[in-house]
Amino acid sequence: MEARLKLRPLWRKLRLLRGMAAMVWQHNFGCHFCTPFLLDVAGMHPSYTGILILLGRCWDALSDPLIGHFSDRWHTSFGRRRPWILMSLIPFSASYFFLWQVFPDMSQQLKFAYYLLVYCAMFTSMTCYYVSYSALFVETSESISQRNQITRA
Repeated sequence: MEARLKLRPLWRKLRLLRGMAAMVWQHNFGCHFCTPFLLDVAGMHPSYTGILILLGRCWDALSDPLIGHFSDRWHTSFGRRRPWILMSLIPFSASYFFLWQVFPDMSQQLKFAYYLLVYCAMFTSMTCYYVSYSALFVETSESISQRNQITRA
């Protein structure tokens, strides 16, 4: 049995958990509204939209372990995770903004290339945030009990 633990105050747990809102927000808006936006607002052909979403998610699946690998080996005076979280905010904000831009005069092929590039950039920057943020929970305490207390609903 573990020795008596010094528990973190509630305000510190809430401060750590508030980063989860960014991930939920990105997932809901970026994933659920992207397809209807591309089809109905941007006027992209359905086959291009499907391929774009597929390629974007495949890129996301490949970038997750790569970002995790680099994040694990990153050493700064700010820690291993914080620089990745901070570095991801501006690229994510920019790519999210550019994802919702409409270009009615563009050809379908140019729209596909543009939205694929922006979609992959958004997911790459969000991966930098998400992988590093998720790893913070493991590094908050050496005690499994405290980690579970922080992350349980």
